[in-house]
Amino acid sequence: MRGGPNPWARVGRLETRRGAAVLLIVVAGDDGRWTDGRGAPVARDDVPPGATVVVIGLRADGPQ
Repeated sequence: MRGGPNPWARVGRLETRRGAAVLLIVVAGDDGRWTDGRGAPVARDDVPPGATVVVIGLRADGPQ
């Protein structure tokens, strides 16, 4: 959506509350590696303790 609101801005607001990550949404690639919505790598070791992680897998027929 060109010129509209950035959908990842809302995810960023949800992921951070008072400086601590409480929700992390990642995309799992075919190789098992995680990335954020912008394609930046996310290391599993970097997930803060107590954070809720939502992993989205991509397949040819759509997100899973």
